Amino acid sequence: MTQKKLWIAFVLVVSVSFAVLLYYGSQIYQQAPPIPEKVINEAGDVLFTGNDIKDGQNIWQSIGGQEIGTIWGGMVLTSRPTGQQITCTGKHSIC
Repeated sequence: MTQKKLWIAFVLVVSVSFAVLLYYGSQIYQQAPPIPEKVINEAGDVLFTGNDIKDGQNIWQSIGGQEIGTIWGGMVLTSRPTGQQITCTGKHSIC
């Protein structure tokens, strides 16, 4: 292949990749669960607000909390009746 064809192929792959990322990114954004403005108890007291939820999400993400799911929730044992999740150490001792 000539260098020109390689560049065309490269630009095509990058363009298609970004198009797929933009499409699925917009789908994820549109299908995100709603965050309530406020949560109140039976007495009418405000327990927490939507801003509290967003602040908590920001704190959780700033300390790397979103990474824990891939570490701690790596495997679900379906043979157990509860379907509980186990750690990597637990997987290696079982398997």
